[in-house]
Amino acid sequence: MIDTLPSKQRTRLYCLDNFRYISVLLIVVFHSTSAYVAARYIVMDPKSSPVTKIIGGILISVLLNMLFFAAGFFAIPSFEKKGLWYFLLNKLKHLGIPLVLGSVFIGPMLPYIGYWSQNFEGLESTSYRTFWFNYMKSFGHPGTTGGNISAEPVFYYQHYWFILALLSMFCLFAPMYALWKKITSTYNFRLIKTEALSNGSVLLVLFIFPNLSQAGNDFGIFRLFGPAYFILTIFVFFSLLLIYDPVIKFVKNLRHTILARHTLDELKSDWMRLTVKLIVAVILGIFVIFIGTYANRYGRTIIRAPGFPLYFLLGVYAYSKKWFINGTSPGSFIFWALVLFLCLAGQHTVLGELSFMPKINILNILSSQYLTIACIGLLSVITFRWMNKPSGINEKFAANSYMMYIIHFPIVASMQFMMLDWAIPVLLKFIICAVVSILVSFFISNYIIKPFPKWSVAGLVVIFVLMSVFLQPERSTVAAEEASIRETEESLPTEQPAKPSPADHERMIQGQLEYYDKFLDLTDEQKSKLTALLKMQIQVYETFNTQLEVMLTEEQLKKYHERRGGR
Repeated sequence: MIDTLPSKQRTRLYCLDNFRYISVLLIVVFHSTSAYVAARYIVMDPKSSPVTKIIGGILISVLLNMLFFAAGFFAIPSFEKKGLWYFLLNKLKHLGIPLVLGSVFIGPMLPYIGYWSQNFEGLESTSYRTFWFNYMKSFGHPGTTGGNISAEPVFYYQHYWFILALLSMFCLFAPMYALWKKITSTYNFRLIKTEALSNGSVLLVLFIFPNLSQAGNDFGIFRLFGPAYFILTIFVFFSLLLIYDPVIKFVKNLRHTILARHTLDELKSDWMRLTVKLIVAVILGIFVIFIGTYANRYGRTIIRAPGFPLYFLLGVYAYSKKWFINGTSPGSFIFWALVLFLCLAGQHTVLGELSFMPKINILNILSSQYLTIACIGLLSVITFRWMNKPSGINEKFAANSYMMYIIHFPIVASMQFMMLDWAIPVLLKFIICAVVSILVSFFISNYIIKPFPKWSVAGLVVIFVLMSVFLQPERSTVAAEEASIRETEESLPTEQPAKPSPADHERMIQGQLEYYDKFLDLTDEQKSKLTALLKMQIQVYETFNTQLEVMLTEEQLKKYHERRGGR
């Protein structure tokens, strides 16, 4: 189950850099599916595809967990290199600044594009300035900071919630780790032994961790069983911390002490180690609950937030066990490929289908978590075995992955909006959107933002100012006409017994004529022609109803009028 390379310390783990950038590219792919899954999102194409639904259903379950795992893996070496205060300042700079700039200047573009794609239906004004002001004014209002990323006129962090959650984890983790370092150096105590991986440790991570990692998610388990979730979280970390120092050892020493083969002092030493590990497990449990609850409230997405800090800590654990560093990868390619296949087959069998919005039940929690572990294992083995060496293209993408994550979403939404009326297959739209979004995001990051960071920020502000001053697109007249026709049809008589009089027809025609003239500024000749068309429309409708009465039975006609009356 364990693949090994020659024991060699590498100054840089190319495999984890590549693991991280591939995860970011897959996030771009996932967001590219969002318009083609028949679900409420930024841009909604009228057509969908089973393929995009399956791709979106798989990726939504695993991607962010994979990024949190990678972030946790690099947390300790980054801390060791920088120290506590520089580590925190560095994270505030590299995470906090993009979070603020993205949430203020880029995030509002997404719901605005969504409204634009729907002809601004529901908005009084098409002005971006007005929209942005109302959007930002709702910041912090109860009930406006949660929910899925969608076209809503209220403030939301959009995809920057990930940066907010990650920054919160680093700010909590760093002081906890600094304190733990001081305790361990003072008392010469090691929390996790760093021997090479064994089959047992891989299986423990695979089978114990997923079962409990999201016991407190927003399916309601956390709200209903808060204390139980806390106990389960403690058990998870207590189990992980005791992989190489099991409770059996303490029981065995207790037996030897009773038989007078060991002194009481040795038993006391074992008991102290177990107690310390239990305390650490409790602290980690508090960490998970606090971050999970915080992320659920201020950055909630379809993926359940309390699992995120656990995957972050799983990355910390993986670094502590020297995964990849000591020339080992967690499992083999065949093993993880088989596990992934079983997870996908099991999820399809249990849930019926891999949908964009997974069903809310405990089986989905388990299946999505097993799927995440399998994807982490498989991708880590692939990058470790075949991508753990210098490569120009990999290094370029790895260096730009973070900035690509920050800027990609407006590009994706704009591509989806632009292709709404394209008469091409949905699957081809998705492929074009994903490829173009990746290439454009990479180009902007590598050739504009990285070489000229200050100018890029200034350019973002200038773009915002220009949009606020000049962007006020006209509503689509075609869409307005369609809405008017629907309005006319709904205003036409639906109850056969009470037929409208000629005077009613005149009022109806006059109302529609005023409506069209208001935004089209019709000429007298156009008004005359439109009046004739509206009269023709009413006559056709009356002829239709007359013929329908002759054709249908009394019962059928009753059902028809009830349905028309309920529209």
